[in-house]
Amino acid sequence: MNWKRVGEDVVKAVIGYATVALIGIIVAAIKRHELALLASSGGLWHLLISGIPLWVFVLVVTIAGWLFLKLRSFGWPKKPVLHVVWEPGQNWWHQGTVSGRPAMQVGASALFSLANDQFSLILTKAYFRGTQCVVGFIEPITVKPRVALRMNIHVFLQPVIAEAGQAFKGKLIFVDQFNRKHETDEATFMPR
Repeated sequence: MNWKRVGEDVVKAVIGYATVALIGIIVAAIKRHELALLASSGGLWHLLISGIPLWVFVLVVTIAGWLFLKLRSFGWPKKPVLHVVWEPGQNWWHQGTVSGRPAMQVGASALFSLANDQFSLILTKAYFRGTQCVVGFIEPITVKPRVALRMNIHVFLQPVIAEAGQAFKGKLIFVDQFNRKHETDEATFMPR
């Protein structure tokens, strides 16, 4: 189950119910009825079916329709899509140590681009699922919109999840300035 999608649906439903309640409050204020009528669904229905001025109805429906279309066409703010194209033969890994503990030293070369017209993405570290980044990038990688950027990356990960001397296939996960995760396509990392 996609919990993020469920959360977005819940937020949209709450906004919908709040809009209906707001319409009732506006109608009650215009008709000078007490807001106590809104406490029951029958009271709200009575307010809605009794003589509402046409201009109020048109205004409310127009605003509600505009909000609905705006949310539907643009959706909620989405995480920018990071595209990473690995350069063939440039991905490697080596077993090293960090503070006396075994670590996976990973290096790669790739082209980075961003499917976003507004904001840059600052990548601070990378890791494979099942590992943690113990030494991140020396300098963060800034990926700007509509620009392909060739970068070499180098990180140390723990624990070591590859077999010594064997090629390792995995998906690197990059972390941006907002701690959002960006998983890449699977790549092969050759032993060194």
